[in-house]
Amino acid sequence: MQPSILTEKEVHLKCNPDTQFMGACNSAGSLGISYHTGSTFSVNLNSAIGQVRPREGSLDTNLEVPENETRLKFDLGAVKQFGYSGKLTLTTFGVIQKNAIVLSGTTYTDVEVNVIRELYDNRDQNQMESSLNSYLPDYSI
Repeated sequence: MQPSILTEKEVHLKCNPDTQFMGACNSAGSLGISYHTGSTFSVNLNSAIGQVRPREGSLDTNLEVPENETRLKFDLGAVKQFGYSGKLTLTTFGVIQKNAIVLSGTTYTDVEVNVIRELYDNRDQNQMESSLNSYLPDYSI
């Protein structure tokens, strides 16, 4: 049997008032790819990238608006099928953040409106995790 490749791609590049921040257009995109070798093995990749802007009224420790965050999410998985009901899956997934908008642990009291504000920082951070799962056939008697 000939291996088959199935691909899906979706990219959003529209710019409208809901996706603009200070006149700049934010863009986002996603990509998904699956590779199947017959009916017993497949490899899958899904990813998305985009920008996250700070919430309205957010301030950093310099009392300025934090920078936009660029975020890449992905997952890569492999599935091996055993018979009709058994399978083994291995999945790795992660998030890569450039200028992540994170709490700084400090506060600021805005005396004009008498409100205590949490202050934010921008920092680069990465998170990765893997998972191995097995599903065995049920041979109930």
